[in-house]
This record gives sequence, structure tokens and C-alpha cells, in this order.
Amino acid sequence: MSNTLLQFSFYERARKLREGGEDVNGRGRSLSFDIAYKWFEGFVLSADSMPNCGTKTLPSCLTKTAVYQIYKEQLAGKPLLAKTTFLYSLWKTKFPNVIIPKVSLT
Repeated sequence: MSNTLLQFSFYERARKLREGGEDVNGRGRSLSFDIAYKWFEGFVLSADSMPNCGTKTLPSCLTKTAVYQIYKEQLAGKPLLAKTTFLYSLWKTKFPNVIIPKVSLT
């Protein structure tokens, strides 16, 4: 019985993480994550919106590493996320609809 209770508790906390706000251990998100989230939210405002599929497209001249470098330059002196946290925990999980299109070299 207690094993079922522990599983429910874990999955309940994991659900809260996916919905945003708490991580799996029940702690709130870090200040650096919140700052990066707000910055990226503003950065994405310049993206082109695709009305038929709901994606936002950043200019193809950018790379994800370039976006991370812009983030680091603009927020110098503030708490920053590591590159992997920025690309996976922030971009991939919180902004999955923001893409950089691939360009054909032909």
C-alpha cells in the first residue's frame, strides 16, 4: 500500500513539473531559470509565426548556440543557465514550438 502511495506522490510531483512551477523534488524553479524564461519569451516575440501549424520560426541564419551566446551577452552579470539547461530544460520543454529552419545548401 505504501509503495502505491509513493508512486502516486512521485507522479503527482512530476506532473507539477511538466505544468511548470515545481521540480520533481517539490522545489520551485531557480531564479536563473525564471530570468532565462522571461528573456527567451521576449526573444521569441521577433520570430515569424506560422498560422497553420502554430510554430514560431527564428531566422535561419541563427543556430541554437548563437541564441545561447546572445542570451549570455544580454544578461551578463545576472545568474545564467548552463548551455545544456538552456537548450533542453528551457527551449525543448517549455518552447517546443520555436524552431530554426534548416537551410538547403543547393
